[in-house]
Amino acid sequence: MDRRQFLRASASATAALAIGGPTLAAESKQRFGIQLFSLPKLLQADVRKAIALLAQMGYREVEPYGPYSFSAPEALARWKAVSPSLGFTGSGYFGLSGPEFKALLASQGMTAPSMHTDFATLDKNMKHLGEAGRELGFTYVGLPSIPEDRR
Repeated sequence: MDRRQFLRASASATAALAIGGPTLAAESKQRFGIQLFSLPKLLQADVRKAIALLAQMGYREVEPYGPYSFSAPEALARWKAVSPSLGFTGSGYFGLSGPEFKALLASQGMTAPSMHTDFATLDKNMKHLGEAGRELGFTYVGLPSIPEDRR
């Protein structure tokens, strides 16, 4: 699948969910998930209400994105530098601790089987990443990009 096909498929899926998503997802026996970077401003405004809304729509899995409190210093610095242009600053567990975020998800019948992180954190803070995995219960880590100088 090339980029254009992916974008068309994603747009079609988004439209389908917008039209019948809450009903389709809530009534499905499959576990639907969402990458939380898809709605950062909603989460930043009120993470508890946002998670409740996602659960009401039928989502049962989420994938948080970093940086997190345990992220490598350079990842935190990069995030701070790009946040103004993104228009939001929220990330990680949106001001909650790992156990608080897990409890919030559990209260809505949700889990986080995976998370996104950055290369520096993966490279330098594997111990903390592993601890977060045990704490939150994820088994997969997504690396959205590899820095150009490391390719």
